[in-house]
Amino acid sequence: MISKKLLALTVLLATTTLSPIAVKATPIDPWFDWQIWVFVESYREKNNGDVAVTFEDSAGNQITNFPDSNGVNKCPNDPNMVIDKDHPSFDRLSKALLSAGLARKKVKIAYQGVNGICYAKQVHIAM
Repeated sequence: MISKKLLALTVLLATTTLSPIAVKATPIDPWFDWQIWVFVESYREKNNGDVAVTFEDSAGNQITNFPDSNGVNKCPNDPNMVIDKDHPSFDRLSKALLSAGLARKKVKIAYQGVNGICYAKQVHIAM
């Protein structure tokens, strides 16, 4: 027969592991807030090893608003999208954005705002 303490512990563990937990966003996790279609305007390597990219629309206007699904700008006052050097897909993301910029291809960039800085998480290039 299961003791009341063991049963209570089992129920407590089950509800703890099944409950949703708030996850803190990081520059290198796979999650993103939103995605937009843009063209690469500039690409530069920063002193710390990260890459900063700015984007423009098809008319050549710099993109300065990176909204979430509710339209809230995740990175106000900063037109740079950063690829963190520690992101597991850093090489792929940075090479994809550089090649898309050089070829003037439209890209769909998925990003996440962390402490007012937008970090690139995924890139899709239109061919």
